[in-house]
Amino acid sequence: MPRARGAARHARRWLVLSCAAIVAGALTPLTAQTPLTTDPIAAPLDEARALVGSSDPVAAQRLGEQRLTRARASGNATELMDALEYLAWVRIGRVEVAATHALLDEMRELARIESQPLWLARVLHAEGVLARRQGDTAGAIEHLEEALALRREYADQAGEIQTLNALSILRRRAGQLYLALDGHKRALELARVLDNRVEIAESLSKIGRIYVEMDDLEPALRYYQQALEVIPPEALVDRAEMLADIAGVQIAAAQLSPARQSVDEAIRLARLGSNPQTLATVYSRQARLLAAEQQPVAALQAIEQSIELGRDFDGVRSVLVRRLIRAGLLHDNGRDAEAASELAELLLEARRTEDLLSERQILELQGPVLLAVGEPAAAYAASQAFNAIDRQLNSSITARRMADMQLTLDRREIESQVALMARERDLQSLSLERQRLTLWLLLAAAGGLLLTALALAWRYRAERGMNAELQRRGEALRRAAVTDPLTGLGNRHALSALQQGLPETAAHGCLLIDVDHFKQINDSHGHPVGDRVLQVIARRIERRTPRPLQALRWGGEEFLLAGGVDAPTTLAELAEALRSEIAAKPIDTPAGALSVTVSIGHAWSAAGSGEPWASLLRRADAALYQAKDAGRNVVRAARVAGAGATVVNLDRPLRPAP
Repeated sequence: MPRARGAARHARRWLVLSCAAIVAGALTPLTAQTPLTTDPIAAPLDEARALVGSSDPVAAQRLGEQRLTRARASGNATELMDALEYLAWVRIGRVEVAATHALLDEMRELARIESQPLWLARVLHAEGVLARRQGDTAGAIEHLEEALALRREYADQAGEIQTLNALSILRRRAGQLYLALDGHKRALELARVLDNRVEIAESLSKIGRIYVEMDDLEPALRYYQQALEVIPPEALVDRAEMLADIAGVQIAAAQLSPARQSVDEAIRLARLGSNPQTLATVYSRQARLLAAEQQPVAALQAIEQSIELGRDFDGVRSVLVRRLIRAGLLHDNGRDAEAASELAELLLEARRTEDLLSERQILELQGPVLLAVGEPAAAYAASQAFNAIDRQLNSSITARRMADMQLTLDRREIESQVALMARERDLQSLSLERQRLTLWLLLAAAGGLLLTALALAWRYRAERGMNAELQRRGEALRRAAVTDPLTGLGNRHALSALQQGLPETAAHGCLLIDVDHFKQINDSHGHPVGDRVLQVIARRIERRTPRPLQALRWGGEEFLLAGGVDAPTTLAELAEALRSEIAAKPIDTPAGALSVTVSIGHAWSAAGSGEPWASLLRRADAALYQAKDAGRNVVRAARVAGAGATVVNLDRPLRPAP
């Protein structure tokens, strides 16, 4: 099987890794040379942001120490607090843990002496960011939640924005995507109320990052572009980082020419801004682009340059993400043993820091790497672990979307009830007025009542039609959840309903069908031709599928037929008929008629065997691999359950078909 099962999947993997490098690599995504706010409390942080990633970080620390000396001499508590915070942020950026804790302890004591709860909130926020850069997720969340509570209690909206964004970053990394999205959107609302352009751009970019995680590239690109519009032209570093984010989405969308323009401009701005930290993050995006342009050697050089530039600034997650990009490029360059060793270390680090998204990305890459170095059992375990995390994240996203739809339905029902109550109140008013009118107005009142009744009847019918339409759309959404949009067949979710309707004690079987050399078709003729091939094959499979078997798109170029089957010969005959029909009839595509073949593996379980569906699918998968090993365009039957070891397909798509 090919090393990668589709260019689109490869692009999504690198988009997530590269965006993560940019987000994780900086103390904050916005490091403008010219601060956009004059808030005296925020000023130390803004100045520190500008200097930590500069070409002379030692000068930034020296300036902070001089400022602290002057503040101590002045005896002014506010100046001292600002100076301590300034130097603390400089040292947080350089991950100088012990020195930072000493400063934060002094800030905490000063806040206690001066009875300033918002000063304590600033301390807690800084402690949370330091813990995050050390990889202590639990400690970071605890500090940031305490800071958020204080800032809300004392109406510090500017501080609330910063803490909401920092806390939501941690929730995103833990896979709580919608919870993180809510936090960033709340921060965006507050930033717009305060007209704080720095935090508006910050929040917009964070929202775009979450849509990247959900593979929803259109809104991701829209939010990133809105953030870029907010950043002024003189903020060179900020614009460089935002252009790098935009390039990542363009790469994932296969828009390589615009992506090259974005990357080149980002590098130019980062160099003009003399900011090696930002330049390191942009080089990581350049590595992704070079890989997409089929230049793996140059891509590896770019990511190693990125790692070297960020060595003095990177926190725990920044190091993890950039090493993960490097591991992927080692794999692309055929250096699989090095990649396997690197991934093993990174997996331990991701689990230690409870970084679920990074763990998923590591496991996704680890499967094919371990397979390439000859460790199929370990590769299978990695793919199973990836699938478990992927299901967990997809389940969370699906549940949130269903909840949003239900909330919309409930809101419309309430609005309808309120409208009906208002109409009833109008009727009561008309009735009272009619009693007070004289006889000559009685007919007019009756006419008005009739018109009102007709209006209510029309309204009632319209609302019934609206409710029926909402129900129809809800049903359509439920159908879409179990239907593959490309082929019209069921998707993996449809298998659950099939399993519930057919007891495992009944005779049942399945066929796994894989399109031979499908990656070559995509690479040679493009994805539209590949999609056309899948659609035609799906129609042929559907026409041939007898009841009670059900045809599904299993993932990528694979199809599954499953259901109750009385005898294994039925499966064998059906498999051979499908194979011969597909091989005999070329497929008309925009690139011309293509001869396509399939390999098929099938497995059958007798009535009363009690064999689980998962076991049956593994045996069919093993038979499919035997068909591939036999030269493709072949049908193979699986061994009976328990008859011996089975071969497991570890290079198949690890996500369900969209």
